[in-house]
Amino acid sequence: MYGPNLIARTLTRVRAYGTKKNPRNWQYNSRSDVHSQVACWSVAFDLLMTCQLLRQHTADGKVGFGLNHEMRDFHNNKEKDLDLVLCRPHASQIAKYQRSKLLRRPIQSFADLAEHLQLPLDAAERADLVKLPVLPIVPVGMVHVALEAKAAMTEFSKAESRLFSELDSSISVINGHAQHAIAGALVMVNVASQFISPIINRADYGTKPISISQHRNQPKPAQGVIDTIKQLRRRSSDRDRGFDAIGIVVVEMVNDGSPCRVVTSSPPGLPSSDSLHYDQMIARAAHVYSQRFASV
Repeated sequence: MYGPNLIARTLTRVRAYGTKKNPRNWQYNSRSDVHSQVACWSVAFDLLMTCQLLRQHTADGKVGFGLNHEMRDFHNNKEKDLDLVLCRPHASQIAKYQRSKLLRRPIQSFADLAEHLQLPLDAAERADLVKLPVLPIVPVGMVHVALEAKAAMTEFSKAESRLFSELDSSISVINGHAQHAIAGALVMVNVASQFISPIINRADYGTKPISISQHRNQPKPAQGVIDTIKQLRRRSSDRDRGFDAIGIVVVEMVNDGSPCRVVTSSPPGLPSSDSLHYDQMIARAAHVYSQRFASV
């Protein structure tokens, strides 16, 4: 699986956030959706590599993808934007879409999105991406897979309740919008003993010494987040309510320009047999897709 290491390599790069007149350079900024899109792209890439049926649907033009797609829970009338969805093209909207300004945007395919996100793909990843059938961005019709990505990088006591609430809300919206859709989530948890927060340092950026948050009791705070994520509802069929696949990636990242590193030792990293291990998440999502959409 490429995902965890690709995410870490991408977050190691410093990039400009903010406006062109007032750019602020960080590896990670919680106010941006870049890290979420990077994570969801990585999950979708591994899912495409793993699931033969999904590749066939892509090659046959049956499946495309959408970004920041609004899904609405029909029962509770609640809506939420999902980071990335794999979906059937909306037939009645295709002609309108082809005439719209969307076609002049730089992102027309899954590979274009990788370039837009400046993913540092290595030779093997690029070779496998080229081998995949072209996955186009499309007007979203029936959703097959809905992906959400979250992160807990600092302030872990607050992150526990926030992540649980946000992801539990995602479950309700995805299940309530399209019961058959595979609900997937990836959570990145930081185990570093220090972290430089762009939020804490935003007021005096570049003019005063950096304020560094200390996580002296690590890995206990990170483990608390992991234990909270494990309490989220999961389901074994589309008649139930819950996530179909959840994954946790543990990283060590200070956000000071030093490399972001994937932590695999257990604990706090998850053993490969854990149902929330990244590889298990991809394998389960691929299996459920092959079963649930075999007749498409």
